Amino acid sequence: MAKPQTTGLVAGRFSGLAKQVRYPVGTADILFHTIRPDGNVYPDEHTLRLLVTSDECRQLARHLDMLAAEIEAMGGAKQ
Repeated sequence: MAKPQTTGLVAGRFSGLAKQVRYPVGTADILFHTIRPDGNVYPDEHTLRLLVTSDECRQLARHLDMLAAEIEAMGGAKQ
């Protein structure tokens, strides 16, 4: 099996989530815009497609919930 090509770290701003379910797995498309060095976003939208099981979805949700709690504990997002 070929190793996926890596392009380095990409900073992005979340812009949406699309889903499709075909038992026993589903796809979760995380939509995002890359961030410019000045902090603004580029107009082009990118997609990260994940093939996930129900347990993986629950685990991801728990991790995101813990991240949200940590952000709020530090004073919340300053936007």
